[in-house]
Amino acid sequence: MAGDAAAASLPDISKFEPATEFFGFTPSSFVDDVINSVNEYLGRAMDSLHGYLMRTRLPGSATDADLEKVRQPARRQTVSK
Repeated sequence: MAGDAAAASLPDISKFEPATEFFGFTPSSFVDDVINSVNEYLGRAMDSLHGYLMRTRLPGSATDADLEKVRQPARRQTVSK
């Protein structure tokens, strides 16, 4: 019964066949690639912002160790295909 519920929640692949044949990829793989690209660009932006803030830090502000504690949990995740 759990398999029936899972199968019912999956999209009907036959409706994507014309798009897949025309474009050469499935719509869901395109969306996954867009999400992964956005995550990568955001990660690069965050790394750049982190570098800028580290270079222009005011005296008496957070130490390097404090900043690394905050940065560690923010690991990049990608959408699985």
